[in-house]
Amino acid sequence: MEFHKDLSVMGWEKVRERQVQRLPLVNEWVSIVNLKKGASLLDIGPGPGVFLNEYASIVGEEGQITALEKDQEAINYALREYKHSNINIICWDAEKSLNNKLGYFNAITLTDVLHHSDSPANILGNIFRQASEETVILIAEFDPEAEGLIGPPLKNRFAMNVLKSTIQSVGYEIVKEGKQAFEHYYLLIKIKAPV
Repeated sequence: MEFHKDLSVMGWEKVRERQVQRLPLVNEWVSIVNLKKGASLLDIGPGPGVFLNEYASIVGEEGQITALEKDQEAINYALREYKHSNINIICWDAEKSLNNKLGYFNAITLTDVLHHSDSPANILGNIFRQASEETVILIAEFDPEAEGLIGPPLKNRFAMNVLKSTIQSVGYEIVKEGKQAFEHYYLLIKIKAPV
């Protein structure tokens, strides 16, 4: 299987189908970050919006979802498929500088995003500026120690220990970690508290 960092070559309907297959992960992610009604969430790289739709339903009209997606076609697809007044999708590449604080967020999610980036450290650094000390950040990625039956080829996945080093070098602390179904692992991180 040939791997393309740019998912638009696959077509957003196909990407949506793959997200739907992994939908059971969302319940676990929601539990890990303790996402509740009325919460605010920043979701990085939602693609066609399957996970985004679930998050919006959980936070309800009292909550707010902000998403950064670099592909306008993916945004158009998500807006056609999912109608929620509590979702704001901004066309922006999270690897580029985020000069303005987008607001306060209870949680930030980066699920299945970093293996599509050229510089995960840039994304993590930019998100650092969007988080407060109370914000929890969930990273979920395909595990290179898995069988490779779904998702990107094993050689295109980030090893958890490499990602942990990057996370700590940017100024985060790891709060929790674990393995998941669908060949995934997750890391829950926060800004490192001052000593």
